[in-house]
Amino acid sequence: MGIIGLQDAVNGFESDVTVIGALKFLCVFSFKLAGPITSLLTNFAGFLPYAEWKCVSGSSVCLERVEAHGVSKNALCGSAAGEDMLLLGKDFVWDYGKRRTYAVDWSLLCSREYLGTLLSSSYFLGALLGMAITAPLIDRYGRLFITKVSELSGIFILILMVFTPNYYYLVVMRTLQGAAYFVEMSSIYVYLIEVVPARYKSTALSINMSLWGIGQLILALTAYLIYNWKYIVVVGIVLYSLNLYFLFFALPVSPLYLLTIKNDEAATKESLNKLAAFYGSDTVFGDDTTVVDKKSAEADSSPPKLSLLDTLKDFARYPIMARQTVAQFFIWFTAGFLYYGFSFSWGKLGKNLYLSYALAGVGELLSYFLMGMFLKFLNRRWLGFANLIAAASFLFAMVPNSIGNEQITLSQISCLVGSTINSLIFGSVFMWTQELSPTTHRGKILSWCCSVARIGSLLGPQSSLLFDWNKYGTLVLFCVIAVTSAVLMFLLPETFGREVISEASQVVSRSHQKRVKDEQ
Repeated sequence: MGIIGLQDAVNGFESDVTVIGALKFLCVFSFKLAGPITSLLTNFAGFLPYAEWKCVSGSSVCLERVEAHGVSKNALCGSAAGEDMLLLGKDFVWDYGKRRTYAVDWSLLCSREYLGTLLSSSYFLGALLGMAITAPLIDRYGRLFITKVSELSGIFILILMVFTPNYYYLVVMRTLQGAAYFVEMSSIYVYLIEVVPARYKSTALSINMSLWGIGQLILALTAYLIYNWKYIVVVGIVLYSLNLYFLFFALPVSPLYLLTIKNDEAATKESLNKLAAFYGSDTVFGDDTTVVDKKSAEADSSPPKLSLLDTLKDFARYPIMARQTVAQFFIWFTAGFLYYGFSFSWGKLGKNLYLSYALAGVGELLSYFLMGMFLKFLNRRWLGFANLIAAASFLFAMVPNSIGNEQITLSQISCLVGSTINSLIFGSVFMWTQELSPTTHRGKILSWCCSVARIGSLLGPQSSLLFDWNKYGTLVLFCVIAVTSAVLMFLLPETFGREVISEASQVVSRSHQKRVKDEQ
């Protein structure tokens, strides 16, 4: 076969990918189905039934409050200074059937409601810490190895969560679960960009992310049918485990990682042969074939730099890479803040929790279907800019007026559209960041970006408390953040239709070519 570039070898599988090969690759990402259960579980398990209680006969205090405020949070918790929460058994009893909610079991109501939002945020604190710690490991030990470790860790933690005895135990378990899930997600995305032929990258990313939307539909249906929240966790364990065979026995190590970082041509050819078999291709890379990374060879023949210190030195050596990374940090923060700000506020923006999340799942499926088409034909900068401006517009247009259906409000529909657009933002920045980052630093930069997004995710659940304070002020804040990120898009070079780069030095040449092209 002679000498062949690694990117050309991977892209050569384009015409050979079989339906079975595509389905197997889809199964690898089936852990995404469990994502909504691991992250959004608290919306159902910690549901606050402020409208599902009734007064005990003879409680004059309860009857007076219901007469003034109706069956509501204000009546239950007390709206005036000095008013205490009604007493369970003496003043009121719950009236929400057989459902189990830890918010009631552990009294995370009224003045203690903030503990519930902290429980939601603990998941993203774990994600932040996990990715910050493991970012250098993805480049040092490989994308697939880190994916396998985090997969097994995530399943084990979910099993422990089934036996949750109290609030503090669940805080620890959710923190560890957030670390395991998002480390796996970031490492598998790096893997995806390196082993999928260029023609199918946008489609693979779109289908992969659409599994989250399907998982959200599964979560809404499961939570509606299953009354005990611990059994919902069991469903998450099953979904999390669907890809174990393919992950451990069918997938090869990334050939780009083996050649560019490990500089092991023999292992690279072995990996390419295994990848060919996975896709259903008859291509064989034998002893008569020499595989080279053309981009790396053109840039620098020195050994790749893997440590955190080396990455920081490259940021100092190539300031343009540092500026681009910082701009991406804010964009990722925006995506995380807006997405999870809505995801943990559906109960306050809509009247039917299960319908709200079902609509959100449908909206996400639509967004990822559109993303598959947009990423194939549109450049990354204008796609991201348009999505952020559209999200800001819908946020600004949101009003609390009813449109005649007690289950669906115009505010809820506007949030649904805004959330759908924000899902498109997440998909486009995932692809863009991986295309912008050189192979030697891709794992660290993507993990750092995901970590910054988790800061936004940490603050997102707290925004549900802001909606109680001032809905319009909260939405204006969301708008300002979205518009700022849209402007920052223009600090980043376009990568649509271009090969990924291998070394940090190529960031400068790529940006120089961009400026020359723009000036012409």
